[in-house]
Amino acid sequence: MTKIINLVHVMIIFLFLFLVTINVNAAERRTCFTPADCPTSDCEPPTRPFCAFKYCLCG
Repeated sequence: MTKIINLVHVMIIFLFLFLVTINVNAAERRTCFTPADCPTSDCEPPTRPFCAFKYCLCG
């Protein structure tokens, strides 16, 4: 019985890691060299896009 419970726990952990990996890779980051390269439509109205470490970020 405990072996079955341990197997279920291991399966849940691997499934969780797989789903997290899919969600991390799904996020598309835009590359930029200047803030003008970043589209304003990606950020919510109070924030503005800026270029940091060659990626567009909102802040």
